[in-house]
Amino acid sequence: NPYQKWELRGLCKDFKYDNSYDLSMEPLYMISNKQKFRILHENTVYVFSVHDLVKIIETDLLNHDRFFPDPQFPKNPYNNIPFTKSILYNFYFYLRDNNYTMSSLFTAFYNAQLNIHEFLRDNEIIIRSLSIKNYNKHITNNEVFEEIILLLRSFKIRNLYLHIDFPRNIVIEKTLKLVKTYWHSEFELTERLRRYYRSLMFIELDNFLKMNHGFGRIYFKRGEKKELPHHDYKIQN
Repeated sequence: NPYQKWELRGLCKDFKYDNSYDLSMEPLYMISNKQKFRILHENTVYVFSVHDLVKIIETDLLNHDRFFPDPQFPKNPYNNIPFTKSILYNFYFYLRDNNYTMSSLFTAFYNAQLNIHEFLRDNEIIIRSLSIKNYNKHITNNEVFEEIILLLRSFKIRNLYLHIDFPRNIVIEKTLKLVKTYWHSEFELTERLRRYYRSLMFIELDNFLKMNHGFGRIYFKRGEKKELPHHDYKIQN
């Protein structure tokens, strides 16, 4: 690998960071060499899976405060120090030369010569859109559920009631697409995009109501031992 010649020459062997797992806690030895990338950073060798390193870069570039873009220069999660430009350039060339599907966000950062201010100036619309699209990945399921409840209440839909015992994971699974469209309709940067997603939201809501009759309700059925009411069980719609 031409991007790892310094390691093949035996440099910094005594400073190898002992990370045996990737950031998803998968053993690195189970990942092929082509899917791993080694970097020398602050006199220490770190091993990343290619997937993790792309995710780290994109997460920092999509940093925002309630969808107001505030991209950060990508940092090494093991020491919280920004990567050097040479590391990012080498990684970009590695992806390109090994026929990986190139991240549009990383490519835009590369085209801005890894200048974070130029990157924001030239790509603010797409950064905002991607921040909205990936917002649910950066908040807890409870926070997503609360956003969904607030949205459904704001529509004041007749005959749509969510029982307190109805499983939250089903609510999130069924309505996540709708609430993401709502976020786009509220927080996209241009009025044209907000109008487009607002129209799409009502179409998706109409389809949801047609396809999910009785959603959120719980039906009760008496158990076999009718003299023991506490043995009743629930049937969920």
